[in-house]
Amino acid sequence: MVGRINGKTVVPYFDRSQIDGDNALDGRAPVLAWVDDPVALFFLHVQGSGKIALDNGDLINVHYHLTNGHPYRSIGRVLIEEGIIPREKMSMQAIRSYLDAHPEIPKKCVPFSTTIPVMCFSNSKMTARWAF
Repeated sequence: MVGRINGKTVVPYFDRSQIDGDNALDGRAPVLAWVDDPVALFFLHVQGSGKIALDNGDLINVHYHLTNGHPYRSIGRVLIEEGIIPREKMSMQAIRSYLDAHPEIPKKCVPFSTTIPVMCFSNSKMTARWAF
């Protein structure tokens, strides 16, 4: 069970729309990095692991730690159900192409916040360009 304390009550942890849209974690959790690709950030939030390349060439390896306790729902399934991408053409590349081709979709992918409430939280480790 994942939750948070609100006063004297245990309540469900924030969902994606509260975290992304309402900035519910502002001041409550450290920022690992700012990224310039909202679609990649969306996938990182849902999948929970990946790499963030910094301008100086260093990498931040992001590793799955836990979720917010809300159910997982595939963005691919949502796009199929909405009739946006046909099932036979569904792929990660198709999702990215669709999101990249529709700049009118808010940058934080908030339209998917209510249908994909899960968010992964991660640990990170900095990797320098030069390692011994």
